[in-house]
Amino acid sequence: MKIYDSKLEPLVKKAVDLLISQEIWTVTYEAFWQQHKEDFHLAIDDYNSMIDSFNLTLENNQKAISGIMGFVPNLVGGFGLSEALKGIAKATVFNLVRDRIETSALKNANVKPAQRQAL
Repeated sequence: MKIYDSKLEPLVKKAVDLLISQEIWTVTYEAFWQQHKEDFHLAIDDYNSMIDSFNLTLENNQKAISGIMGFVPNLVGGFGLSEALKGIAKATVFNLVRDRIETSALKNANVKPAQRQAL
């Protein structure tokens, strides 16, 4: 709206200057500006109403989706999300421990260097 007003302002000034040059003194800059907006800016009022309606519809849709999603549990592979995260953590710990045991067993095993490279 500020951009529109900034582009409209020079035109209104020229219009008022033109009226003054024609010796029409019954209108001021502010009065002309206000009358112009009342007469020719109904589209802006409609636009603002449409934007408000759109935003309200968007807000209502988000509330409806939020309400529906509140009844749907988060599932990952048949488990709740927290159970899936616990499972991932347990599997990671198990894999780390197993890898360390294998590494330790290989170091302590009675194998030849060629066999160790093959493993």
